[in-house]
Amino acid sequence: MAYTIATIIFVLDQVTKALVEAHIPYSSHVTLSDGFFHLVNTRNTGAAWSLFSDLTFSRLLLSAVSLAAAWLIAVAIQKAKSKSGMILLGIVLGGTVGNMVDRIRLGYVTDFFSFTFGKYAFPAFNVADMAITLGALIIVIKAIADRGFIDKLFPWLDKTPAEKRTVGLDETIREALEAIDEERDHDEKSDG
Repeated sequence: MAYTIATIIFVLDQVTKALVEAHIPYSSHVTLSDGFFHLVNTRNTGAAWSLFSDLTFSRLLLSAVSLAAAWLIAVAIQKAKSKSGMILLGIVLGGTVGNMVDRIRLGYVTDFFSFTFGKYAFPAFNVADMAITLGALIIVIKAIADRGFIDKLFPWLDKTPAEKRTVGLDETIREALEAIDEERDHDEKSDG
């Protein structure tokens, strides 16, 4: 399932970039909501928000980092014990591969969604960027909400013996209450 989702994200990313390149001349835009939302055709030779675009070796460096990230995500998908986590990793993988293919093939990534908030113009982005960002954000939110999520998503990182692992916040609270009860019982026996 994760690889199917990754493939869908990858294809959607590639198709939308091709449509933008075919219908919007480079360095121009189409206004969809005046003063707020535009479709643009920009080329990003760097990472997010054009970081590292001035480096002469940025194409090689960013391609290598993307390839390593894609490989690590694929390994994580294979080992994960959480279906929702696998799906989220698939979303991130699709975006990672989408931008990696462009960077290797073209030396740049086409960005086309452009939002303006008052005088602030948010850096342009694409479908792959959205997938990476949203997938990673939801992983973080799930990890905060469920302490056991990361253990299921990356089970090889947990070195705690299985019998001592907690399932989540509810389990932790239950164990704390049991410890308090045991201490109270012990104190009552000592006083009596």
